[in-house]
Amino acid sequence: MGSKLGLACGVFCAVVVATHRRLLALAIYGTMLALAGGCGGDSGPPRAVVSGTITYQGKPVETGEIRFIPTKGSKGPMSFAPIIDGKYRVAVRGGAVVGAARVEIFGYRPDPNYKVPPVDQEGPGIGGPRRVEPPKTQFLPAKYNSQSELETTIEGGSGEITRDFTLTD
Repeated sequence: MGSKLGLACGVFCAVVVATHRRLLALAIYGTMLALAGGCGGDSGPPRAVVSGTITYQGKPVETGEIRFIPTKGSKGPMSFAPIIDGKYRVAVRGGAVVGAARVEIFGYRPDPNYKVPPVDQEGPGIGGPRRVEPPKTQFLPAKYNSQSELETTIEGGSGEITRDFTLTD
């Protein structure tokens, strides 16, 4: 009786394991099909990588953000990039949307009126002192960001496009 029970239990376990393997194989196969189905379809509007320099009153904008917002019939999402040491490069998701675009430029610098609080002896997390950075304020005139009338045209093609911006008051 014991050997029959052991044999039945062994057969049952083999069936369960085989079923789980089939289900796992189906799940992996289904996932691969779903991922492959997302490839090669409509990838959205044409885009181009855009880079350049940004200066304000003759000096590089050290920290900020640039935005390209499609206008005049150009369709697609806004593209943006950080400005670091006066340079930017819009490359995420293939770059900025090809066509006419409104340009918004924001420049940030530490708030000169901010008083740094005393450093805690025990900061959160790992127990060391915490680093406090002063808040940054946007310093460029509104005519370059919230009320911007800056416009450019992003041409399609395979090469990277350069757009430099020289800003004054």
